Amino acid sequence: MPDFSLHTLDILSIGFYVVVIIAIGFYVARRVGDSTDYFLAGRSLTWSMIGFSPLA
Repeated sequence: MPDFSLHTLDILSIGFYVVVIIAIGFYVARRVGDSTDYFLAGRSLTWSMIGFSPLA
């Protein structure tokens, strides 16, 4: 089995990724007002986007 170790740059990259994802989450959470905004995208999607979303 090969030796697996993380170097400093690897750990910094993972840490940066986690911080960015959390920041994006907080930014988006401020814009969502209620469950309608969350589940229905504020009723701004077209029928094709809604229809194809289950396929994603």
